[in-house]
Amino acid sequence: SSRVPPGGFGAFIPPFTITRNIFDGEDSLPRAHTCSNDIELPDYPSYEVLNRKLIQAIENCANYGFA
Repeated sequence: SSRVPPGGFGAFIPPFTITRNIFDGEDSLPRAHTCSNDIELPDYPSYEVLNRKLIQAIENCANYGFA
């Protein structure tokens, strides 16, 4: 789902986690695994790069039925 559950992120079962992906470079986008409520973030060099990549991923999700 594209929405947060009524109880917030803490209501996810299993819990929502963010993990570091050391194998992908800074040109890669974040990866989401909806079956395990996990987001993998590459090792970005700065907050600005992280922010830009997250926005890029969110704005280009038309193929997943959210746009």
